[in-house]
This record gives sequence, C-alpha cells and structure tokens, in this order.
Amino acid sequence: AIAVGLDPQTYAIVGAAATLGGVVRVLISLTAIVTHTTSLSFFITPVMIATLLARYFGNWVSGRPGIYDNILQLRGVPFLEEDCPVTFLSLTMLMVYWLVEFVAVTF
Repeated sequence: AIAVGLDPQTYAIVGAAATLGGVVRVLISLTAIVTHTTSLSFFITPVMIATLLARYFGNWVSGRPGIYDNILQLRGVPFLEEDCPVTFLSLTMLMVYWLVEFVAVTF
C-alpha cells in the first residue's frame, strides 16, 4: 500500500466511489452512502476529495451533466440550479431514455 496502515481494499473503495462520482456527479450523498456502508468514518475525507476530483474531471472531459441530470431533463423535471444546463439531444441521452423507459415498463 502507498500509505502506511492502509490496505488495497481501502484504495478500491475510494476508487469505486470516485468512478461512481464521475458518472453521476454527486458529492455529498455518495460520500455519505460510502462511509455509512463501510462503517469507517475516516473515509469521509478521501472519498469526498476523490468524488470532487472525479466530478470536475468528468465535467472537463465531457462538458455535459451527469446521468441523473440527463434523466431529469428527459422527463421534463425542472432543474433547480442557478445555471441551467445546455439542452441538447445526444446518443447518450437517447440511450438513457430508452433504458429508463425499458425499466419503467419492465417493473
């Protein structure tokens, strides 16, 4: 392990949280969920930093909002932030729409 006293499982959990944070672009709720499910309170800082960096990197690479924002946009739910995201229809949004409709019909 890179740091003294931490095993590879710690890095795996922080990496998984960062990956999920980069896709869905949520910070506080993801950090709370990961720290609660692992029952390790010292994970708050590394998970928060990892998800914050993943969010900014995801925004920098794609320039689009996260998957939850796309779903809200497709369903027509009002967006409650100061800056409204740019509305466009892309292949990713169509795939998310088809997935949401398939899950809604299936269940």
